[in-house]
Amino acid sequence: MSLLPAEVAPTRTEGEDFWEDNEPGFPFVTYTAALHPRSIYYRTLFELIGSSELRAWRSGRAYLVNASHPLIYHMYDDRGAVMLAAHENTLEAVRTRFADWIIP
Repeated sequence: MSLLPAEVAPTRTEGEDFWEDNEPGFPFVTYTAALHPRSIYYRTLFELIGSSELRAWRSGRAYLVNASHPLIYHMYDDRGAVMLAAHENTLEAVRTRFADWIIP
């Protein structure tokens, strides 16, 4: 199951996990890809994140970063997500459109 179009080749980097203690035999791996936002298969990505607690053999984090309008989106599980922006007005459209879903 792929989250990216076939023509996109992500870059794979191994390193240390600076969020948690490293477990022997489980390397910290980062995949990055520069692409157009509409080319990501979001439905598949969000379904995988939302059901991650049911799949003990898979774990990880996904951060969607918009470099042109500094914004980071991180869905942490089926209960919620966090959006961070360099400038408050970047989030204004999201606040307006999804006001009923947002916890201040």
